[in-house]
Amino acid sequence: MQREILPEIREALLRPNGSALPKLPLSRDTPEVESLPDFPEHAWRGVFADYRDAMHGTTEASDVAHFASLWAALAATLGRSVCMYAGDPVYANVYLTIFGGTGDKKTTAMRRPLDLGLIPQHVRLVRNVGSAEGLADKLRREDEADAVTLFFWEELTSLLARGRWAGATILEFLTETFDCPPTWGLEYRHNKVEIINPTPSIIAGSTTEWFWKNARTEDFYGGFGNRFLFLTGSRKPPIPQPAEPEPVALRRVRELFRRIEQTSRITAKFDADAGSLWEKYYIQSENQLPEGLHGAA
Repeated sequence: MQREILPEIREALLRPNGSALPKLPLSRDTPEVESLPDFPEHAWRGVFADYRDAMHGTTEASDVAHFASLWAALAATLGRSVCMYAGDPVYANVYLTIFGGTGDKKTTAMRRPLDLGLIPQHVRLVRNVGSAEGLADKLRREDEADAVTLFFWEELTSLLARGRWAGATILEFLTETFDCPPTWGLEYRHNKVEIINPTPSIIAGSTTEWFWKNARTEDFYGGFGNRFLFLTGSRKPPIPQPAEPEPVALRRVRELFRRIEQTSRITAKFDADAGSLWEKYYIQSENQLPEGLHGAA
């Protein structure tokens, strides 16, 4: 069943009118695939609303691609400064993949927070896919600061392909550090790899065709694939002369990033209304977990 389900997953992801991970069929006995839901309008609040206003008319990339790109930038900027307690500390880091057709301008949206200088200097930016040992060298700092990292991959499949190399440990690193442990390390023959307070976030792009050429069922059963949220949206109509970001809205976005940089370590908690909503959602979702690859994803 694991191999047979992949065509249905591909079919679901190739539908252009949605915006989030689809409800996947469990087997060929249930072939119906629902269209992806529209991206929720109520998600556009606070800094996300300001950012959408700032990006209006600047690119043909979907608003969903802008949402994901800003989300990853905010998560990396927050680092370990804010956490919530849920059995263990839960930080704001995220693994996000924007998927869509070639030429849908998702890469333009992904680059925009970097081009605007929103990412603070304490965040290590990693664009290439290397070994865990090489990554440790990049993340090691004399001031022993947290290893807060934003991985920026314009094509996620470069990571998946590199992770298949014999002896490669990059997928293991990303799987095991998603929960932001105090340390992560590997014993090597000559050098010991140790990363202090790894706090990784990922923003990546892919087309569905390239994704399914490299993704395997074991990526989901092994825990790597289900750490990602997959988002998509329709490309906007052509813009022959893109505008510059709207300055007033962009100023509000920059101000929030500056305030986040100055935030000391704090613990966040749900207020009464948010806590009630979360409990309802959590109980419902845990009681309705699907089976097989769908459940793993």
